[in-house]
Amino acid sequence: EVTAREHVTATASDPAASEILREGAMELVAAVYRFQGRLREAEEHYRLVLELNPGNESSAVDLARLLIETGRLKDAAVVVDELLRRRPESGVGLATRFMLEELSNDRAAMAVTAARMADVRGGDAEVLLRAGRLLLESDPARAAICLELALESVKPSPQLMFHLGNAQVRSGRLQDGRQSFLIASRMMPRDPDLQFRIGAVALEMGDEKEGRFRMEQTVRLDPRYTRGLTTLARWLADQGRDAEALEAARDAAKRNPADPEAL
Repeated sequence: EVTAREHVTATASDPAASEILREGAMELVAAVYRFQGRLREAEEHYRLVLELNPGNESSAVDLARLLIETGRLKDAAVVVDELLRRRPESGVGLATRFMLEELSNDRAAMAVTAARMADVRGGDAEVLLRAGRLLLESDPARAAICLELALESVKPSPQLMFHLGNAQVRSGRLQDGRQSFLIASRMMPRDPDLQFRIGAVALEMGDEKEGRFRMEQTVRLDPRYTRGLTTLARWLADQGRDAEALEAARDAAKRNPADPEAL
């Protein structure tokens, strides 16, 4: 803190110091105050930075998030709106707006902001994950972009790869979706639903050998998970192979009489 304040004092008293140096010094002090939990002083210095440079993205976002932490959502919204007016393609600015919309549970606004984050290809990883999940049903192509952007900063997890695979498949990117499901299945090899997803994509791509293997693998992992067999039965019927379709459906009904799809 002492070093940071000395830097501010030196730049303020030196006529030759550039605005950029003063801005950087103020930003450093604000960050130190925030780290120390001295939020009032941090806010003051972030505002001083923005007086020097109203378009300073990092300070505007840090100030807005500080205000969110202290429950001053309207003040935070003012800061974010001004940042996005000046820098409409600020990914972290959009991510902060998304956070505010989450807090007010405005899902319609969240969807618009999530789509915008996908379009500008920017935002915080954790916010992009939530934005991607939000868009899965309504806009899978943009959902996939958000999740792929998040993957640049976070380690893949089974849940993330599952959601990404769903978004990719729903937006017509079957091969990409298959790869995402395969990555998830390597982390959770005994999950029958992941085997089903891989098999369903394989059948849609016309790969019967892979599709049949995966669908049969689902019941090896869980004898009552017959969704794969009924999906295989429908696929075979669509190919005009009615006898094989009936055999698969009967196998499903035998294993799980409660499965309505097998009846």
